[in-house]
Amino acid sequence: MPPPPTPASADPDKVRVLSAAARAEEGATDLIGAGLALAAWRNPEADLAWYGAHIKALAADVAKRAKPDADVTDAAAALAESLAYTYGYTGDAETYDDIQNADLIRVIDRRKGLPVALGLIYMAVARAQGWRAHGLGFPGHFLIALTAGGERAILDPFHGGVERGPADLRTLIKGVLGPGGELSPAHYAAVADRRVLVRLADNMRVRLADMGRVREALAVLNDMLLLMPDDPRLMRDQALLSVQVGQFGKAVETLSAMAGNPALDAQARHEAASLLQRVRSRLN
Repeated sequence: MPPPPTPASADPDKVRVLSAAARAEEGATDLIGAGLALAAWRNPEADLAWYGAHIKALAADVAKRAKPDADVTDAAAALAESLAYTYGYTGDAETYDDIQNADLIRVIDRRKGLPVALGLIYMAVARAQGWRAHGLGFPGHFLIALTAGGERAILDPFHGGVERGPADLRTLIKGVLGPGGELSPAHYAAVADRRVLVRLADNMRVRLADMGRVREALAVLNDMLLLMPDDPRLMRDQALLSVQVGQFGKAVETLSAMAGNPALDAQARHEAASLLQRVRSRLN
């Protein structure tokens, strides 16, 4: 079976959707549209309209279950009953590193995936009810904060949308950081929508790179830069992957832009200048 096509970052529909997500006001991002755009290259025959309609059906199902004045407990229960129990969305613990788990189209097809992919669905469906939902800066395991009726709860989409209290979070953080790991305010901080989308795409990029499919990994990284065009880490990684595939001119262009960008901090500019010198030395 031939490999899937390389993602085309110049695709006008993808550029439009991801660029709109980069500019959207927080809480108003088309999470599903952007997630589908990131996955479309792996699924060229997929009817993206069908997947969008499926998410709307999920939202309609939750609306039937939720009380008009639902508090956060009722809202969380409606989400879990619909997404986890009726539609069967769950985390893929058995084949966690399967690349399909970072592909929103295949996550919807299979009803399972990574925490961040499932989190996107939970967030989109919750927002369709008028509830607030955003990702959290919790390391290693994506969680969402749901606000309804003036109260907030932390939900775990990977485990059926279960609510996570302080004791659960302490256990989770020790599993990620080791026995000495402790909760901090940063772990409760909201994560911007576009960073959530970048986190989803980064899972795809890492898996492609691990499989030696560097050109595809680079193309996914280019998509990530449509969402966060001024992120120094993404720009640096783009330059490094460009070197790996022999695109030295692109690497020089990216690093030169970084080194001369006063909006970046001094450390990022210095690192870019150092890498630029090394790349140019390879061209001489």
